[in-house]
Amino acid sequence: MSLTRIRPNGSVAVLGAGISGLSFAYFLNKLRPDVKITLYEQNTRPGGWINTDKVAASEVAREPVLFEKGPRTLRGVSEGTLLIVDMLKQLGKAPEIEVMSRNSVANNKYILGGGGDELVKVGSFRFHLGDLTAGLIRAVVGEPFRRGEKLPVDESIESFVKRRFGSTALSDNVLSAVFHGIYAGDVARLSARSVIPAMVEMERAHGSIFMAMVKKCFGAKSHQSGHKLGGGSGLSQSLQEYEKRISQHSDLQGVASQLSKFPVLRLQGGLQELPNAVANHLESCDNVNIVYGAPVAAISKSPSGDQVCVRMSDGGESSFDHFRSTINTKTLANLLAADSSSPLRKLPYVSVLLVNVYSKSTPLIPQNCHGFGFLVPKKAANPERLLGVIFDSDIAQNVEPFHKDKETSSSSTTASGSGSSNSITLMFGGHFYNQQDPPMSSSMRMRIVREVLQSKLDVDLAGLRMVDLDTHRKTNSGPDRAVADTDILVSFNYHQDCIPQYEVGYSALAAEVEEQLHSEFKGTVSLGGMAFGNGIGVPDCVQNGLEDALKLA
Repeated sequence: MSLTRIRPNGSVAVLGAGISGLSFAYFLNKLRPDVKITLYEQNTRPGGWINTDKVAASEVAREPVLFEKGPRTLRGVSEGTLLIVDMLKQLGKAPEIEVMSRNSVANNKYILGGGGDELVKVGSFRFHLGDLTAGLIRAVVGEPFRRGEKLPVDESIESFVKRRFGSTALSDNVLSAVFHGIYAGDVARLSARSVIPAMVEMERAHGSIFMAMVKKCFGAKSHQSGHKLGGGSGLSQSLQEYEKRISQHSDLQGVASQLSKFPVLRLQGGLQELPNAVANHLESCDNVNIVYGAPVAAISKSPSGDQVCVRMSDGGESSFDHFRSTINTKTLANLLAADSSSPLRKLPYVSVLLVNVYSKSTPLIPQNCHGFGFLVPKKAANPERLLGVIFDSDIAQNVEPFHKDKETSSSSTTASGSGSSNSITLMFGGHFYNQQDPPMSSSMRMRIVREVLQSKLDVDLAGLRMVDLDTHRKTNSGPDRAVADTDILVSFNYHQDCIPQYEVGYSALAAEVEEQLHSEFKGTVSLGGMAFGNGIGVPDCVQNGLEDALKLA
């Protein structure tokens, strides 16, 4: 998006103090300390969808426990992850960073197969020769010979796979599960061009995905010289600018080389430590102000036409040289009083029911299926509308400090406590939920959790008590209400419209949004967050914040 640079001693408003808004403000403040920055957050805490609930020992059995209510891990080497690692280092939080080795048992990943009642380890003998990948070898061998078609401008992932491999078996059984874990979306609707651009480019450049991968494999072997981002081309322009103008001693290429051995990162005190650290730093800066509990009522051009006016619910108004939104685009459309045809209203979102489940002593993870967790393909029998399950305690018990010279205290709280504790997260809904589906009652929610524990994870619930954390917090009074070691503690969070969907036509929609905003605001409004950035992950949002801060600075 083309943005107008901020004048000296100018002012910027940021709507949303999630990681997108915070990281953008962090980078812009480093680049332009003369600029006054105001962040408006309707909640009373920073972080947005990142939310770590620290359950006190008095609420559970003997030990405190962390429940991640949103994102909880970061992928290994990516430009956004490198920025996050360096930001944490600059903010004195480097000892919080923990990493999982590639050969760790917690790196095992599973897909629900066998008609919906069997966990199949990805890469195992059963995976390669079972129903999940039936016909895959024949399809891959035949892929290089599928030529001659006119390439579509855009198509769904399912359509792309069927066209290249001759059937939808791969998308139905494997890719659908993968994108349930990322977008909570449907591969029959997600855009191939926007979601798997590398594979689309392979076909365009080489006429075959298989041949492109063969050429890339042999090319990589011919000039391996340590880990390089971008396929050997070094750091991107934005990361080079970051090293030059913000963090001169970061050595991001060296950090990338270290991180290449670890596919997963997490923070010992929960991912909430990241937005908390950034927010605390910003609040210490004289030119930055974070306003919590501040619902914005309207956004408009100022009378002069060269600024953006922010009107609050209490009637107060302020004008800024630049306005950045990191919130849901439909909510933004309402603030802009955009009509029903506005492209900001066209981006679809899905909702997710996220359920944290914990027990001190009752096993929740199958003995022979320890790992990161499992995902559910669209073809599996799935009346509960389950997207996947994360094995939090396996992850927590198989990480190590990234900075070995600063030992992490073994007594600190982890995502699952310690010892034989069991902690998992269940994810329901996404595209399985119809927009008209009402939120389920507490009893209905507990019922589907029981069903998943019994049918998918083989947990014997006979004689065990399942305790709703929210109800427990409200009614707990005395030792007779204490959670026993064998009890199963359950915490529900319904995240409405939490994940934007990059469906077919997304790139055209993004261009339409950019054109409309530029036409109306002449480069004084920008969008961050998951909606129209480079992806929906936490690292993507952070990288997008850097790139736009550089444009404005």
